[in-house]
Amino acid sequence: ATASGPTVQITSNGPNAICDNQQLTLTASGANSYLWGTGEITASIIVSAPGIYSVTGTDGCGSDMDSLTITQASSVVASISGDTLICAGESTVLTGSGSPTLLWSTGETSPSITVQTGGTYYVIATGTCGPDTAQVNVVVAPGPIVLVVGDTTICPGATTQLTASGADTYVWSTSETTPGITVGFPGTYSVTGTSSCGS
Repeated sequence: ATASGPTVQITSNGPNAICDNQQLTLTASGANSYLWGTGEITASIIVSAPGIYSVTGTDGCGSDMDSLTITQASSVVASISGDTLICAGESTVLTGSGSPTLLWSTGETSPSITVQTGGTYYVIATGTCGPDTAQVNVVVAPGPIVLVVGDTTICPGATTQLTASGADTYVWSTSETTPGITVGFPGTYSVTGTSSCGS
């Protein structure tokens, strides 16, 4: 019978992608002695960086070589998108990203969640190199509260300034659309204030 030379193979004790501050054990098999490209002569070596690792294995019938590429595993970066300012009674959709595996502070594992209450929401994205967390603060804005200030007593022939606040736009009973109006006659004046959350 004729003996054939060795068939050397390298295996890793984990995925062929390495995270920062991680170590992998590479093990050669199929021969009696080994010489790694790193200079080591053991059957197994520990690596902590990406690269191409090669080994030559030898037995009484010859030698064989194998190599294994270890890549850099990428870390996940979690993020959340969506409106974080909503009006009372409305909702917003928050969408997480960074990994196919997401866990929300609400316990949901879907890519998006719908929220109707204010508060801090976070998502954990998990990847090969561990988790990352992102958070947002959702604020529920009330409808406008319009306040009018000014002297409500007017003397004959005089004027007074009435000023409204608490909204984005105003319409007075006099049809004026400014935050303040000047009035010279006694009477009842009203204003409607409108903001993105109603009037």
